[in-house]
Amino acid sequence: MAAMTDFVFQLLIIFMLISTLATETSSHTMDVNLPSASVEAETVSSVTVSVDAAGNYGLNGEPIQKDDIVGKLKQIMPANNPPTVQLAIDEMAPHKVFVELVDVISVQNGWKIGVQTQKPTGK
Repeated sequence: MAAMTDFVFQLLIIFMLISTLATETSSHTMDVNLPSASVEAETVSSVTVSVDAAGNYGLNGEPIQKDDIVGKLKQIMPANNPPTVQLAIDEMAPHKVFVELVDVISVQNGWKIGVQTQKPTGK
């Protein structure tokens, strides 16, 4: 048993010496050009368009007319990295409002749409 342990220990030493010598004298290195990352500050990450049960529209909590939504969104959103437009529509508002907003926003180039939901309260 002791002879086997000595043998394994000698093999370990030989492999360690060979690997050390191989890395020191190796001319087979590969230059790797890793990409560099840059972090840009986003001005706006999400814009919320809300509609209450009475049919009043809002943009980030500010009241707005329905016809002015797209124009105001174009002013707010950066052209190169548009944020997500979150739709927060009251459950009592007609479905027509949701469909109209999705139609208007989806036509714009690259605008993403998110829908805010609320978990139902337990019974």
